[in-house]
Order: sequence, then C-alpha cells, then structure tokens
Amino acid sequence: MRKLIPLVFTFAGLFSGPAYATGEIFCTGDDGVQVDLSISRLEVLNVLNATIFIGEKAWSTIERDDVTPIAVGQAFGDRNGTKVDFMDKNYESVIAKLRIQHLSESEKWATAGVFSLKGEGAWTVTCDEG
Repeated sequence: MRKLIPLVFTFAGLFSGPAYATGEIFCTGDDGVQVDLSISRLEVLNVLNATIFIGEKAWSTIERDDVTPIAVGQAFGDRNGTKVDFMDKNYESVIAKLRIQHLSESEKWATAGVFSLKGEGAWTVTCDEG
C-alpha cells in the first residue's frame, strides 16, 4: 500500500490542470489616455494583452491595421502595486511604462498611478480592476 501512495500523487499531478486567475485592469487619465490590460495572476503577473489609447492614437499587443504594435517587456504585480513596461514590437527599447499603487483602509480600496509613453508624454491615471 505504501508504494501506491507516491504513484497516486504522481498521477494526480499529471492530470490536474493549471488554475488561472484572470482579470482586467483599466486605467484612465487626461487627454483621452486609456490603458487596458488583460491579465492572469498566479505566482507572477502575466499580461495577456494590452491596448493603449491617447486621443485618436492607439497601440496594442494585438496586431491590427489601425494600431501601432507593441509588446510586453516585463510585468510585476503584488498586493501593493503593478508595474508594466511596454516595448516596441521588435523588443529593442522600452516605449511605455505603467506604475500603479494599490492602497486600502477599512475595506476601501484606491488604485492610481502614472503612465508614460515615449514621445507622447506622462499622465497620472486612476485604475479599476475587473
């Protein structure tokens, strides 16, 4: 019987699928700035896709004719904040940075931060998670 226990745990691990905690982060600021992220959170933050709007201009990790393509360079998130760096589509340079801070008190949450895009400017943003 003792020999079967490790075997049972081995097979249970092989057939159990990963657990995903997915969500979205929406940030807005002045000048029509909007940063939308689809994310998954387990032990690390994974940005699945992102779209950035500034007025009529758009950048996205999802390639389309009407947007400038970008890539996620790196991302970090914990209960205190989220940091994401976006790169040009060839991964040659960081072109945008999103820094969000999460604070809570008495069951109330506030999420705000800053966003910058090379050649466009920097803005304060307020964010919601869904």
